[in-house]
Amino acid sequence: MKQISITIVVALIFICGINQLAKNSEGIISVKPVKGMTATGFSAPVYSNGGRQTDKFYDYFPADEVNIILDAAERNGLTPNQRIILFAIRKAENGGPGKQFGIMNAKANTFDLQAGWCAATIKKNYQRWEDDGKQIDFVTFLGNRYCPVGVANDPQGLNSNWVRNVKSWIGKLVD
Repeated sequence: MKQISITIVVALIFICGINQLAKNSEGIISVKPVKGMTATGFSAPVYSNGGRQTDKFYDYFPADEVNIILDAAERNGLTPNQRIILFAIRKAENGGPGKQFGIMNAKANTFDLQAGWCAATIKKNYQRWEDDGKQIDFVTFLGNRYCPVGVANDPQGLNSNWVRNVKSWIGKLVD
């Protein structure tokens, strides 16, 4: 009975907005509560148009990019929260042609291929993260693999900003 009471109190704190920072199990951070509370009591983004949350994406991305990114997410079976991570990575990387998502493979030489490889990377690493017991939040786990600090192809140390930048864009996309 005590456990249930504590859970209800914690849920009410999030619902009432006393705690202005909420994070769900996938590491999606919300600065203020949004509609669509999950069973765990943490905020989850609200999606319209079959889970595509297009309204917020169009605020930050050109329409052609939104459609390509959403198609890549669907092809790879991303959850709605994983889709947000995919969009956040696009903004954090902000690479030019053939590097839009920071994929360093010559075969990923188009926007669609970059988006697809990134989506597949998110999907595979989410499973690895779950298998690893969710020791850290997912975005940090992904950053350790996707954009590791101290590697030879990052001589200026920019990778050290990746996790913070992706989380910042997640916050903008779900706020």
